[in-house]
Amino acid sequence: MGGSSGAYLGDLVYLAVDVFVVVYGAYLIRRGIEGIGRYFDNHDLISKAASQFIWWIVYLIIPFIGLIFLGLCMKEISKTLYDLTGIEDFDTAEDRWKWAAYLAVILVGGLIGLFALYSTRKGFKRMINQMAQ
Repeated sequence: MGGSSGAYLGDLVYLAVDVFVVVYGAYLIRRGIEGIGRYFDNHDLISKAASQFIWWIVYLIIPFIGLIFLGLCMKEISKTLYDLTGIEDFDTAEDRWKWAAYLAVILVGGLIGLFALYSTRKGFKRMINQMAQ
């Protein structure tokens, strides 16, 4: 019996760490997008950052439904960022977030979502480097 309670404790620790990582990551993304929106004086981007954070939380609770709406929200954010900066990684991320939303229904969306998140991260890094110069 002691072994099974250890397994439950391990599962709870894993769940707690997973929830923390997703929520804190969503918070950082929201802050970053809001900051970019303020820098470019783009109120649409600022408002999308708040809804993006909410969809990350929904994605944590109800993965497939959350991924559909998160993908659509991040697609719009990536499109806005591409329009503002012209960085191709945001254009790539826009397509990938769109496919993550569409393919969430058949469980492939999560994998594509990881690639979309990677493209978004690359775009953020390029944008920060360009702004620092």
